[in-house]
Amino acid sequence: MALRKIGRLLFKIFFWKDQDYFLKAVCDGNAYQVQRLLKTGKNVDLEARYSDGFTPLMAAVERGHVGVAELLLDSGANVDARNNESETALHCAVRTENPGAAQLLLNFGAKSTARDQNGATSHVWAALLGAEDIFAILGPSPAESEQHLGLLLAAATGRLRDLEDMLNRGVDPNCGVATGFTALLAASYNNQEQIAGVLLERGADANVRTRNGPTALMIAAEDGNQRLLQLLLSKGAKPDIRDGNGCLARDYAKREGHSDAVAVLDTLNSARGSSARNGK
Repeated sequence: MALRKIGRLLFKIFFWKDQDYFLKAVCDGNAYQVQRLLKTGKNVDLEARYSDGFTPLMAAVERGHVGVAELLLDSGANVDARNNESETALHCAVRTENPGAAQLLLNFGAKSTARDQNGATSHVWAALLGAEDIFAILGPSPAESEQHLGLLLAAATGRLRDLEDMLNRGVDPNCGVATGFTALLAASYNNQEQIAGVLLERGADANVRTRNGPTALMIAAEDGNQRLLQLLLSKGAKPDIRDGNGCLARDYAKREGHSDAVAVLDTLNSARGSSARNGK
């Protein structure tokens, strides 16, 4: 054990560079070390990339290290840089529901209109997750329709009366279908079964998915929400649709250890396969 520790120490001494220490300090949230390395100005690249395309700023935001993020921004980090999924640091702040980070990034000029690889802006993610505090911080969206965002937020937060009022005024339950970020998806993300039922009764498409991501059924399977799973299946949700990575709803359930959901979906997939082979 002692020899391994000594070996790792010697490796760092002879092979690690300032950039290695810098990236590790960012991930660890070590503001003192980050500031020290930034001050030296030697071999520290603010726009270096981790394997997932994250910049140091994105990594700090993703891990909730707001103080480190501010140090990086003060030193000139690109606030609108993108990772491998076309997310910006603001997307990361919204997705991790960190209002402090979101406000910081906006103060440094982050663009809330930037779209990720699925076509979602930060406003869409805030509404989809029901993050009302962040939604308020973002302010009005110049890139999204008020109706779309309002329906997403009502679905995500379970505000049935607001949702029904919008639908009664003629708002399309499938608005947002171009990118797949519909109210039904928001209801599924937040386990809003009653909201999902109303949307399905009012014509919501049970099989819409984001460009590379999940359907509502996949989300229900991932959460192991049997009632929502059965509701979606009863309204025509297809268990054999695949996401952008080729995964089925049953794969989402299996990944999270929801064996009951896996069994239900496997039975349906088997039945559908049998019907297809028999030409039914």
